Amino acid sequence: MGPNEHFMKALIIYENELRPSERKGEPPTFKIEEYYTSTLVSMGFEQVAAAKAVRIADGRFEMALNFCLAGL
Repeated sequence: MGPNEHFMKALIIYENELRPSERKGEPPTFKIEEYYTSTLVSMGFEQVAAAKAVRIADGRFEMALNFCLAGL
């Protein structure tokens, strides 16, 4: 099981809600793709392979994991 996409989206919304009104709507301080990549790296995959897998999986963690396991 990978990181929960719905939780990550809720975290982005929550981060925006905590900002002062003049900063609301700014991009989040983190990107889901970076989090997914770092998760795959922590699972033992190489950084370059993990980043490529997340990119070609269009941000879908389970698919990125399958790509890493397949050696793509």
